[in-house]
Amino acid sequence: MPSSVTSEAKVRDPVCEYFKDIGGVLHVRNVFRQGMKVGFPDDTFYFDFRTLHIEFKAPGKKPNRKQQHMIATLRDAGHMVLVIDNIEEGKAALDLVWEGYDMGAPTLEKHVCGRVGTKYRALVENCQKIVEW
Repeated sequence: MPSSVTSEAKVRDPVCEYFKDIGGVLHVRNVFRQGMKVGFPDDTFYFDFRTLHIEFKAPGKKPNRKQQHMIATLRDAGHMVLVIDNIEEGKAALDLVWEGYDMGAPTLEKHVCGRVGTKYRALVENCQKIVEW
């Protein structure tokens, strides 16, 4: 009997559980919420004074056109938005926001690679975008 858990959920669920474990303030699942615009990121994570939106994807998948537009719109408005397709990347991103993200790019790269290894270059690039905000 095939599992009903999607590939995306296999990434999202452990990351959301990790958020609880590290003491995150509030996690909101945005999918199919009344009034939510099409393309809005799947989940929003609230820390003390920071918010992170994550668009979860199955490994190797990319956001569709509407999602890309919404991500760009949110980023232009100053929101932190990441596309995550890997559990380790998701956990490292939550750690980064939890600990503060006001570090320079070289420190950030060392910080992230120390957690997930150098093979996750996309996460490093995403995290560098956070620093720019």
